[in-house]
Amino acid sequence: MASVRRHTLSADAADGVLPPDESSLDKGTGHSGEVLFATSHRIDRIPPLHKNATLQCRPRSVFAGWATFTCRQHRGQRLTNIFWTFSQGYTSVKALLLSEYKKLQVTEIPVPEIAPDEVLVQVRACGICGSDIHGWDGSSGRRIPPLVMGHEAAGVVAAVGRDVKGYAEGDRITFDSTVWCGKCRYCLGGRPNLCDNRMVLGVSCGDYRRYGCFAEYVNVPARICCHLPKNLSFEHAALIEAVSVAVHAANRTPVSLGDTAVVVGSGMIGLLVIQAIKQKGCSQVIATDLNDARLEVARKLGATTTINVGKEDAVARVKELTNGRGADVALEVVGSTATIRSAIDCTRKGGSVTIVGNLAPTIELPLQSVVTRELNIFGSCASSGEYPACVDLLASGMIRVEDMITATAPLEQGHDWFARLYDGESNAMKVVLCPSMD
Repeated sequence: MASVRRHTLSADAADGVLPPDESSLDKGTGHSGEVLFATSHRIDRIPPLHKNATLQCRPRSVFAGWATFTCRQHRGQRLTNIFWTFSQGYTSVKALLLSEYKKLQVTEIPVPEIAPDEVLVQVRACGICGSDIHGWDGSSGRRIPPLVMGHEAAGVVAAVGRDVKGYAEGDRITFDSTVWCGKCRYCLGGRPNLCDNRMVLGVSCGDYRRYGCFAEYVNVPARICCHLPKNLSFEHAALIEAVSVAVHAANRTPVSLGDTAVVVGSGMIGLLVIQAIKQKGCSQVIATDLNDARLEVARKLGATTTINVGKEDAVARVKELTNGRGADVALEVVGSTATIRSAIDCTRKGGSVTIVGNLAPTIELPLQSVVTRELNIFGSCASSGEYPACVDLLASGMIRVEDMITATAPLEQGHDWFARLYDGESNAMKVVLCPSMD
């Protein structure tokens, strides 16, 4: 049982410094504002108490080591917002820490504290993203140690802040990787992915450090969360962040029913883009890659034609498939000069190219080809409100991810899997780490 502290409040009491005397119990009563508080967690502001009222505190719920207490006046009137959550004996949780580049270790970190607008999530599954791999070796500059990485996650609400509406302990949820402020021009305009104050979970880039989801618990704002249906596993739900990137790219791309699309790159995001752009109405989806195994999965997931660019000319093949015109749209999901040029060259006059990949910070652009053929170039960054739609697409089977999951593993195997993915393990695609897995 957690330690609790007894504190006497006045009739108009607010926050206060708690005295050092402690006792242990799971319920209790007080008079004239005497309340039992838990240690090890934040204390919510207590509204004014009725003069001479008798207050009873009792456990409201216990979940995964966390307990919530509700207080009632003995007069029968429920006091609003008088509840708080604390760790039952926990002062630290297990996490996979990037202690230095190319070194991950399972360690203990302090229990995350939740702000009034946040929820505490018990992480059930978190995918290893390609950006995490580039952060692991320091090449991206966005995973400066020490850091808990991980942003593709799903789990269960363990506690809620006092201002949170719509979420309760025990809810199954996923959440955006982008923490947006909700107050800037872009957030208010419905484009939270462009938030002026955006942070990304599991990123440390010099401007900020935000611990991520390779841990037993993580705290996130309720505004970035989304409920999950019971028929969607946590392992599949952890891929919704990646699905949202693909769906946002499809939404950015102007498509008419029956159009032809080329998807350049058939890795994780490319395979999701193939499915998303087909759902949007493209009748012919052509996938390109250098890896025959990935192209085989692309065909299974809806690509009508696949092209191994190491064995045949992609541009010539696309024109052959489109009566010499070229594709109506191309979606590039690698981010290099060669692949972006291929996307541009495969696109017809007046067509559109959506660039999702950003592997290289700068590329060479065939400017005259873009200008003289009046191509439309769109950038696509993360997602922008597509999470509920992505949950529905995944739960209904309209977008499938099971063929993309290479393995699920506990945090203790995290370092080894990072090393294997970094070394380019053959046909490995998505590894999902499960903090509660033994």
